[in-house]
Amino acid sequence: MTDLIARMPNDGKLYVYPGTGTGQFDVGRRLEVILPASAPDPATFRQIVATEDITGDGLADMFALDTAGGFWFFNGWTGASFNSYKKLAANWAPRDIVGVRDISGDTIPDLLYRNDANASLGLVLRKGKAGTNGGVDTSLQAAASAEGGQDYAYGTTSWSRAERPMILGTPDTNGDGIPDVWATGTDANQFLFLGSRTAIGGASGRDEDGWNTFLTNRLTRGAANTDGHHGARNAARGRYGHRQPVRVAATQASGPPPSAHPSRPQTRPGRRHLAVVSSTTPQLPTRQSPPLQRGTS
Repeated sequence: MTDLIARMPNDGKLYVYPGTGTGQFDVGRRLEVILPASAPDPATFRQIVATEDITGDGLADMFALDTAGGFWFFNGWTGASFNSYKKLAANWAPRDIVGVRDISGDTIPDLLYRNDANASLGLVLRKGKAGTNGGVDTSLQAAASAEGGQDYAYGTTSWSRAERPMILGTPDTNGDGIPDVWATGTDANQFLFLGSRTAIGGASGRDEDGWNTFLTNRLTRGAANTDGHHGARNAARGRYGHRQPVRVAATQASGPPPSAHPSRPQTRPGRRHLAVVSSTTPQLPTRQSPPLQRGTS
């Protein structure tokens, strides 16, 4: 079952909206997500990305980038909190997380990110190393500790924030078992880019739906379920770099606060997965739309 985590711009807090098992989320049962002691203030997060379990403990995880350039990892989603956190790196201000999934084909999660500081190396692949519990170890925090001791070029030119204002890595969309990427262009169209083991492919389809003006919000949705089924990926978004209101549903802003449900347990048994919403991330969520038209970017 997939839950929704939202970072709300009015108070800067993270909230979880429980999944109903039907592709929907119960906005009337939201709870504030309690981060571990001394964890960074979520109000400083500019991007949050949920992932399936990458550490081997069977629990979903989350990555975040803050406004000061910090790169954070939150491990072990319990249903209302995370078990632990770690700062992986600093100086990530010019970078955006595209996704954390196995790209290289060794079943170990890899990190794909956008580097806006290098116009000729827009998309970068950092390969993960196997951890002791069957997931990835701490190799994703630095190129030198990653598989191969370096980062790899995955996309060269035309991937800057100016050229691709919004970008989102998604699970496989065409059945080849390799994650793919959705991104917008300067023409307000959304494009699908098929992934490969070593490099991103060209645009394989186009959605001419005015993606730069659809509603006034920017929402990002994170991981697919670890059982292989994709979570729903419907959301709205705004122009890159502007903090804007988040509306998951009409009643969200006025939904009961966590204190309105004191009897609800803080953790729930069973495996649960995460989708993520953020009001300030440069990522692009996918949504149901008419069939893609063949075209180029």
